[in-house]
Amino acid sequence: MANTIKSKLLQAKAQATRELEQILLQPQLETQQLYSHLKTYTFARLFLEPAESDSNDLLELARASLAKTLKVAPQDLDSLDLSQTCTGTSSVISKKVLLLISLEQGLHITISPQQSATIKTLSDLTKVVKQQLDHQRHD
Repeated sequence: MANTIKSKLLQAKAQATRELEQILLQPQLETQQLYSHLKTYTFARLFLEPAESDSNDLLELARASLAKTLKVAPQDLDSLDLSQTCTGTSSVISKKVLLLISLEQGLHITISPQQSATIKTLSDLTKVVKQQLDHQRHD
């Protein structure tokens, strides 16, 4: 069983890496193509299968990921989330932040705290990433 989990984690990591490579290799990526790569990347990083959620909301996806990992219903997470920090950050919010950080590192972009706060959906994420990549490629 441990090998199966490790294998699945390695496959998800490899898929996420492939998506970043595809984004970086295509300088004039259309918004819909970028969205598709970012969606696949997000699902891989959150260890979700596309059939497990049709949501576009990053917090809902993070919640589904955490529930899957803990093997609980998503609605039960709030009562189980013992990792809330003194700043009130939940595990779900932490997953979203870590996702954004991994994208920044993988794509060599910077998402400001103000931009990060506005990113609620995969569509929002696509818009911000596209702006950053376009800005980066024009410098």
